[in-house]
Amino acid sequence: MRKGIIWAVLFLTEFLFAAETGMVAGFVREAESGEFLSYVNVYLADKSMGTATNKQGYYVLSRVPEGKHTLIVSMIGYREERLEIDVRADKRLRRDFYLKPQPLGMEPVEVTAERARFEHEVDVGVKRMDFTEMRQIPGFVEQDLFRSLAMLPGVVSVSDFTSALYIRGGTMDQNLILLDGVTVYNPYHLMGFFSTFILESLKGAELYTGGYPARYGGAISSVLDVEMKAGNSERIAGYGEIGLLTSKLVVEGPLPWGAKGSWLAAGRRTYIDAITWTLDKIFNPDFSIYLPYHFYDLQAKVNWDASERSRFTLSGFFGDDVLSFKEEEEVDLDFRWGNGTLGLRWRYLFTPQLFSLLGFNATRYRLDTEVIERDEPDFEETSKKIEEYTYGLESGVGELGLQWGLTWFSGPGHTVEFGVESKVIETMNFMEEGWARYDKDKRNQPDTSWDTVRVNQRDTFWLAAVYLQDKWEPGPFWVIETGVRGEYFSNGNYWRASPRLGIKRRLTADWAIKAGAGLYYQYLYVPYPRDEMMLKIPIQFFQQWMGAAERYPPLKSTLFTLGTEHLFPKDMSASVEFYYKDLRNLREADLMGGEGPTTDTASITLGQGYSYGAELLLKRGYSWVGYSYSVTRYRFGDEDWFFPVHDSRHNLNLSFALPLGKKGWTLTSAWVFSSGFPFTAQIGWYQHVNEEGEIDWMPISGRRGEVRYPPYHRLDAGFTKSFRLFKRFDAEFYIQVLNVYARRNVLFYDYEIDENGVTQREAVPMLPVPIPSFGIRARL
Repeated sequence: MRKGIIWAVLFLTEFLFAAETGMVAGFVREAESGEFLSYVNVYLADKSMGTATNKQGYYVLSRVPEGKHTLIVSMIGYREERLEIDVRADKRLRRDFYLKPQPLGMEPVEVTAERARFEHEVDVGVKRMDFTEMRQIPGFVEQDLFRSLAMLPGVVSVSDFTSALYIRGGTMDQNLILLDGVTVYNPYHLMGFFSTFILESLKGAELYTGGYPARYGGAISSVLDVEMKAGNSERIAGYGEIGLLTSKLVVEGPLPWGAKGSWLAAGRRTYIDAITWTLDKIFNPDFSIYLPYHFYDLQAKVNWDASERSRFTLSGFFGDDVLSFKEEEEVDLDFRWGNGTLGLRWRYLFTPQLFSLLGFNATRYRLDTEVIERDEPDFEETSKKIEEYTYGLESGVGELGLQWGLTWFSGPGHTVEFGVESKVIETMNFMEEGWARYDKDKRNQPDTSWDTVRVNQRDTFWLAAVYLQDKWEPGPFWVIETGVRGEYFSNGNYWRASPRLGIKRRLTADWAIKAGAGLYYQYLYVPYPRDEMMLKIPIQFFQQWMGAAERYPPLKSTLFTLGTEHLFPKDMSASVEFYYKDLRNLREADLMGGEGPTTDTASITLGQGYSYGAELLLKRGYSWVGYSYSVTRYRFGDEDWFFPVHDSRHNLNLSFALPLGKKGWTLTSAWVFSSGFPFTAQIGWYQHVNEEGEIDWMPISGRRGEVRYPPYHRLDAGFTKSFRLFKRFDAEFYIQVLNVYARRNVLFYDYEIDENGVTQREAVPMLPVPIPSFGIRARL
């Protein structure tokens, strides 16, 4: 009885309080482009109430006291907006804002986006990069999203030849990579050198190195959420760039025929094939230098505002690598691999406090390979014959999915999210080889032939998920985020529940402590290769995706994080995080050993692992210093624990952007240091008699991952000069140099035995010389 009275009083108090208050809600956009702005601080002048815009640029201030107030909208780099509002009891105001850019240093900006996130988000293990930050780091030929992310603490890249990311002890297949909410399975070009995203088409990226919320699932190490720009809704604009090996073009503008909305289209292509063909023709060297290789990317996005409440977005991405040449007398080679995504989303506001997001998405990655080798037999009786060997490999993964989510701003500092997902996933792995002998003049009529299909496997899975997430600010110094995600995977009939928790407590206005914990599952995976070189050389195009099965449960990780962060004046911040990650049901396979690729689960070994460490990030503007200490160990089957290829004890990253005078020159630089990656050393030889009775020297390997390469370090630098092109367009000329001081970092050791039986070891370097690149870019 007493409890009933208490609840009745509380309900009546809430009702009476709500009846004396109103609500203000709306979107915040950039004035010049119409792009939605995330994490903008929106608050009343007396600071009694405040909030920040979400990723869609939307804000809600509920339970605003009745009367007149001054509403302030503020974000660093933009002019502050103030608006007088008159709030009526039980009424809802819709107020949208368009912020105008403002050069830094003209007037002090009291509240920044960094502070908005600091005050209203838990942000355990979250690192963000916008387009401007990505452009501050010199790249190989051009700036690259993944190589920029590799400069952050907790992120490791094992070689100059790959942009694949290893995050907090996990492997590259354990990262969920999203482009506008659609999964991208293998986002690499040039066998791993580049990522597939056109940098100038991106709005920004959020990297969750741990503790990611319940709306994300399907990966046990990290989530990389990449968002494309919406396109300029105010005017037609463009961007063009001509570089040493690539060129790109981005065009955007408002929808035609008076429709409200925007569009964006971007394209990129390499011309390695054209350059090497031209050089081959001009210099006519003794051996051909023509490389018939190129890659391309196409990205597009269309947004239509059907009403103030309804917005439709269609986005797509398509990219391919092509390596193809034919030599009639010797070999034909055709390699093609690439990605494609398509996403359709409908955002609808039922009320200012409740909106939904309905999405349909499709994605696929595929690899097609065909090799034909020809040879003329040495036997006299077969002098008119040709022997032909063929090898074909097809591999890929694709999915069709449907997602629906609700976001409810239930009150001041309280947001509830609920959603469901369903997707059909298909993996395909096929390999065949054949041999034939035929007359030179009768290639379609072989007199002897055989075909063998080594692998022919196609699997279809169904994955369903439901999640509930709650973010609550119970007081001015607390942010608590709880959630749970339930998943069902059809292959093996797996049901899993993943609880998530994140807490932040501000000790002062500028200092906070935070903690997070979570359980994560992954149902699609690429087995960890036993051959270490598969992770260090650029072969990221070859990935055999497999699904969990009855005897092979889904991958599982449990993560605990504890951290602190502090904001300083002049846009400076510092953060420290400690983490421990437990890994279960890992997979290992010798995918390239034996007689070729295989998807036979009997050859897969289950394993486990763990990783722990500490990360430090000091940041000011677009410059930062990052340090991480980490330990990662794996064990498969009955083997001993070992350090995997991506384990690096100490990592130090320095990135700086420095204006040089007032004539438009800017210096960008990045320095990377790692204390050395582990490898399995060759410790001896033994003699083996082969089938011909000859003696071969066979290597003897030491303990797995027992020794380490020398420390890795590299300096990259770039200069940019701003100027006016044809007195009309803002343009920049840039020059970048990778590996400025020619550090010969070791890729691997090559072992040989000389005539006296003495082992000779030679280091094979990654980039032995500085690699320059240059180009020009302009805004049109």
